[in-house]
Amino acid sequence: MKILLVDMQYDYGQKSRGLNHIGEIGFRIPLVTLGHEVIPFYYDDYLKNTEALQGALLKKADEVQPDLIYFILFAEQFKIETLLQLKSKYKTINWFGDDQWRFKSFTTKYAPCFTYCVTTDPFSVGKYHRLGIQNIFLSQWAALNLPVQPLENTYKYDVSFIGGSHSVRRWFIHMLRNKGLKVNSFGHGWPEGPVELDQMVQIFRQSKINLNI
Repeated sequence: MKILLVDMQYDYGQKSRGLNHIGEIGFRIPLVTLGHEVIPFYYDDYLKNTEALQGALLKKADEVQPDLIYFILFAEQFKIETLLQLKSKYKTINWFGDDQWRFKSFTTKYAPCFTYCVTTDPFSVGKYHRLGIQNIFLSQWAALNLPVQPLENTYKYDVSFIGGSHSVRRWFIHMLRNKGLKVNSFGHGWPEGPVELDQMVQIFRQSKINLNI
């Protein structure tokens, strides 16, 4: 199958933040490993020029003539008209990985624009059906398939968290620390700063508890 993969090459579209590992290791490489021909369409450079993005994607699709266009939508960079035009000519699918918190504000707007939809939230499947969308697949984020070296059974962190800092996460971790728990937090916006992928794996393995907030 020839797949046009529409995603960002870098984390949040910013080269300074490093590679988009979820897109690369979680989507592109597995699709290639399954035997598909995958042609990436990275739209990082269009984040500040979404008008040009619409034409660029339509042109790329017509050049590639894919069997499937696989989207991992980030925000509202693509116009409804663009997505519907692609849907009228090609089979399209989007990975909706945030339905737990933005189904009403985001998914309800974009889900009808695709031939197929994927959700990671079992409680949202019925919501898709109520929208009249039957081509919905329930999946999961699972884990990145990374080579891991043996590690001694020793812990460096009682509790760890890796992810960008925002108000809810800061409040949550602050509450844990106030209760006497030692929490190490890594990522953009935290004093300890971001970590590389291999460092992240080590932190996971050296933590008694790792938080997913």
